[in-house]
Amino acid sequence: MGEFFSPAMSAIINYFKQKKCNYCNENFESNSIKLLKQETKVVVVQITCSFCHHAYGTAVVAMNSEPIPSENVIPIGWSKKDVKRLSKFKAINEDDVLTAHRFIKDLGHDWIKYLPTTNKRKSI
Repeated sequence: MGEFFSPAMSAIINYFKQKKCNYCNENFESNSIKLLKQETKVVVVQITCSFCHHAYGTAVVAMNSEPIPSENVIPIGWSKKDVKRLSKFKAINEDDVLTAHRFIKDLGHDWIKYLPTTNKRKSI
């Protein structure tokens, strides 16, 4: 890849690092992706397995040049009532998800005993 490193290439590398070579079943590495050409909205890369050296192919990737919206976007399917009811809460982050995962995991196999009965449940 050389000295050239852009957000577009970073996204492409991250995508292909999750894929495996069809021939040796190893994950692709950063040095498996070679930039052939980059223009405003298109990136062309060549993918070659760094383990078995088999040519995986050439990818032409269209890039969206529109900026990511910085404002809060209402999730698809939310009603005005949902927005009013839930917008007072702050958004969750990765740490919140991990904390919830650990909590649920620590409840054990009989976790259902902690749930209230149907007539005692309240909505948010």
